[in-house]
Amino acid sequence: MRTYPEVDARAGAYELAFDEAGRALDAQERVVGELRSRASVLIATSAIATSFFGGRVVVAHALNGWAWIAVAAFGAVGLCVLLVLWPRRDWEFSASATDIITEYVEPDLVPLPQIHRDLALHRSASYDENVEQLKVLFNVFRFGVVFLVVSVGAWIVRRGTGVRSVTWPRSPRAPRPPRALSRFGPARCRARRAAPSTARPSRRSLRTSAHRAHSASIGYGGSGRS
Repeated sequence: MRTYPEVDARAGAYELAFDEAGRALDAQERVVGELRSRASVLIATSAIATSFFGGRVVVAHALNGWAWIAVAAFGAVGLCVLLVLWPRRDWEFSASATDIITEYVEPDLVPLPQIHRDLALHRSASYDENVEQLKVLFNVFRFGVVFLVVSVGAWIVRRGTGVRSVTWPRSPRAPRPPRALSRFGPARCRARRAAPSTARPSRRSLRTSAHRAHSASIGYGGSGRS
């Protein structure tokens, strides 16, 4: 096995560089995942806005210039999201075990500090290549956000102009049954006033009548005696 005195003296520094390069790639991979999640939210938001604002316009066949702008912007949002979510094979977040064994283990074993040094440089180069791809995807995502704003704004303007020709079909309703007369309703009150009174006299009215009859009889008898 070959010896590298200078490499062995810097073994700790090479290992530190190797670890830091690995952390940078891990963070970069998380950024790619977050970008794809945001792209999914973007297309979902655009679909909800288009279905909410454009449903009535499409049903009424009232597409004008603003509506076509909104539809075109929605298509552009879908294209941007497709570019972000499309699977790619040119990402480099890890090294191949086959390449490491072929390069550093067989046929000649390379010291571990030298392996750390080479793999740290390899990870750094992979990070730089991934950065260039991420810049492109971030720009595409920004364009998608702009197209989303344009789509929603165009639908709002189209809705502000009014869609007067929209008539939603209504299902035929069965005729309502006649309402039952209320206990104290006006119809029942009129019926009570029109019907002849057959109610029995109260006790108070009977007493009053008896008292008047008795007073009349007493007054009549007294005037006869005088």
